[in-house]
Amino acid sequence: MDARRFERLAADRAAALTAGDAGRAAALLDEALGLWRGPALADLPDRAAEAARWEARRLDARRARLDAALALGDAPAALPS
Repeated sequence: MDARRFERLAADRAAALTAGDAGRAAALLDEALGLWRGPALADLPDRAAEAARWEARRLDARRARLDAALALGDAPAALPS
């Protein structure tokens, strides 16, 4: 369930960025990334290929969140701490 919700939120983020609403995109990405707990599909056997696909999606969402922070003028949020 969390994987599907993550996927929906990440897709909604793309629509928000296309509409020029970086604030909404950032909020959607925060919610999506907040669903992430540990390695993808860690409790499933033979998960390697599918888990790699979900990890790539998570990294895409993290990059998009950094882009949203920059669009909002929040450069410090995009820098490593």
